[in-house]
Amino acid sequence: MQEMFIRVCPENKEGFINNGITAISERNDPMKLPAYQKIFATNSYKEEFLRKYIDKCKRLDLSTDLLLDAFITKYSKTYPVDSNVVYVKVIGKN
Repeated sequence: MQEMFIRVCPENKEGFINNGITAISERNDPMKLPAYQKIFATNSYKEEFLRKYIDKCKRLDLSTDLLLDAFITKYSKTYPVDSNVVYVKVIGKN
């Protein structure tokens, strides 16, 4: 069964465009949410995976608190690089 993503139709064109962008992004993402959840639960993943999982949750308006905690703990504290700091800062604003 194919996963369905339904949102209320927005009243402004920006909201409508954002819904379209989300729909295209979801169509282009080969992994479904349960697959991300399963891999995350193993605690054996790479930084690129975690970034994609965080991005997916942001697109779907799901909480990223646990994911950001894992990102900071696993990647930013051990290897503090500017790109990680900028990434966390940008995600936190959205």
